[in-house]
Amino acid sequence: MSTIGVELVKVLAVLSQGRNPGWTIQAEATAEPATIVAGVNVLEAVVAQLLVACRRDPAAHTSRVTVDTVDLTVTTYTITINGTAVAYDASVESPADQAALVNGIADAINADGTVGPLVTATVTDANGDGTIDTIVLTNNTGAATTHTTAVSVTGYGALSFTEDYTGISFRLWGLPNTSNDTSLALALPWVLINSGDFTIDYRGFVERIECAGFSRIFLEAYATTAPSGGTEGEGIFVVGPGELES
Repeated sequence: MSTIGVELVKVLAVLSQGRNPGWTIQAEATAEPATIVAGVNVLEAVVAQLLVACRRDPAAHTSRVTVDTVDLTVTTYTITINGTAVAYDASVESPADQAALVNGIADAINADGTVGPLVTATVTDANGDGTIDTIVLTNNTGAATTHTTAVSVTGYGALSFTEDYTGISFRLWGLPNTSNDTSLALALPWVLINSGDFTIDYRGFVERIECAGFSRIFLEAYATTAPSGGTEGEGIFVVGPGELES
């Protein structure tokens, strides 16, 4: 292959990568970046896409209840939705295994005359180990509507839950790229790179930003709201760099 051909292949490869950006998930952070490896690497990008979402399903609020400790004999597992409790008594139902337990709890929720119309309970393997462990509660009453969730047990089992946020306030930080001049490494700290803070609701947010000159991008979710009022909320934070875009 000629030298021109080799160089052309290289250029086309770079341009192809720039037109097919990947997304990188950033773990949720509630404080300013504290290290030079925080956030997402955008060293090779001149623009980036930011995506922040309050929920996993844009059409419906969801909460997720996980059976953390399994007891198939004496524990009563209680899930409370909008103040109405649904209890599953393992000593009465005698589930054969963990999957039967989780499915039994979901069935009890769906069969309840008050809670059943509010949410639909399905089951999933949340941790990916091949065993059903989590009940997903999907709101049935409209995209903008939420439900509260609470869990409790009597006995040896244990439950926990997470839920979609209803609102996120966040700001964007950038770490200047000092790779071409190491003398600047201590002189250029993390800085805010947007003109103001962002506040979003359940519909989420996506924005295209210029990031040339920065090596990393960091999303700080400094305030969040969730229906149940605790710390169980969770959102989605991702950065998608696009090389050589303009």
